[in-house]
Amino acid sequence: MKKALVMILILLVTVAFALCGCTRYDCSTCNDEGRIRCEVCKGNYNANTCTYCNGTLKENCTSCDGNGRKICAICLGTGNDECVYCIGSGNSRCIMCSGTGKDLCSYCYGLGYKYDYLSHTKKTCIMCYGLGRRTCTSCFGSGKQRCTYCSGSGHKDCSICLGFGYQTCYDCISGIRDCTHCIDGKATCQYCTYGYIDCPDCSPQTETDADAPAL
Repeated sequence: MKKALVMILILLVTVAFALCGCTRYDCSTCNDEGRIRCEVCKGNYNANTCTYCNGTLKENCTSCDGNGRKICAICLGTGNDECVYCIGSGNSRCIMCSGTGKDLCSYCYGLGYKYDYLSHTKKTCIMCYGLGRRTCTSCFGSGKQRCTYCSGSGHKDCSICLGFGYQTCYDCISGIRDCTHCIDGKATCQYCTYGYIDCPDCSPQTETDADAPAL
């Protein structure tokens, strides 16, 4: 009877070990803890000095490459913006002839003739040859004049960067910002979890019924 009870107890213990995934083999590497100390950080997972800020808690801003300013997104660093009045051409419509290149004849007032009070007849205007219009003296017939807003250059100083070609970076102060890679100047070890790694000899350990040792 006692022998049967011992066998049942051994069987129950074996089943319990199998269900919890435990092994009956003792690991000399980790002393059955399933993990070993990380050799990279020597168990101090956040004791290494941050390589980004060297422990100063400050790093160069990646948005402006540490310059404290960025290229203007509107003028792309040129400092110039297209004139909205002449659309960059440098010329605008002549205000004297409304862009036609012709102006009313000032001699016949656009009639094309002059009335002769002596003969009571209409005589062709000798200034416009009866057309009533003459070449515009302001644009010389081109219908265009130099844009007065951009002085003919076709562009003006950028309204965003005021012609400097760059803007102040608002992600940092003078190119320096708080380090985003560490805590208190210490970098967390990337090779372990809180100073430990899984034991290479026993973890993770899975056994099937076929691999399990015989009783």
